[in-house]
Amino acid sequence: MCRSQAQGGRRCSGSSRSRGSTAASGGDARPSRRFDGKPETEADKRFFDLRESGYTGPIDQDGRIPAADDPVHDIMAAMQRASA
Repeated sequence: MCRSQAQGGRRCSGSSRSRGSTAASGGDARPSRRFDGKPETEADKRFFDLRESGYTGPIDQDGRIPAADDPVHDIMAAMQRASA
């Protein structure tokens, strides 16, 4: 474990990096909402925007709401029936 320089330790590699880094693309100064602090992809932005707007349904890997004929809706319904 690294200690601060004030305590006689040395600075750890990567310790100067802040946890909520800002997105690198598009000049967006908003901090990342990802748990790992990495810049948000377009799919990440869509995902977080949907969740922050109150949407609680399924979201696909591209950050979009699945189409009405997508099998995920049948799977979700079956899971809800099984847990009831």
